[in-house]
Amino acid sequence: MENEFKEVMSERSDKELIKIVTNERDSYNPIAIKAAESEIDKRNIDTSKLQEIRENALKEKQLIDSKKDLEFCKQISRFWVYFGYVVLLFTGGIYGIIAGNKYLYSKRKTESGNDFFLYNKSSREEGKVMLIFGYIVLGIHIITRII
Repeated sequence: MENEFKEVMSERSDKELIKIVTNERDSYNPIAIKAAESEIDKRNIDTSKLQEIRENALKEKQLIDSKKDLEFCKQISRFWVYFGYVVLLFTGGIYGIIAGNKYLYSKRKTESGNDFFLYNKSSREEGKVMLIFGYIVLGIHIITRII
């Protein structure tokens, strides 16, 4: 069976073919990639720099992914922080432990498989304080119940 993409790839320019087998490789059907590679061989296009182009494209994609990851990071609004401290006092520290743990350790996985913190650094610091404060209030609450 003849490759159905052979004719399509024969109509592409050299630059387009190189782009297909490097930067846009993930966007194409594997059969189309093979057709593009065979067209490159047929035209005797210099392929010595293809690996370098692939590596640069991969680095660029990773940079774009990491920028997208940063966009997912959020900051806790001040209202929820203050609300958390007030509720923390009335719940004997339990809420502070739960909320602090959530803000400090919550992570999300990106499409590329990278883990990143759901909240930005200042929010995680706030979560750490809330967690510690929650344990202190819980400890005081337990001690006052015993005595």
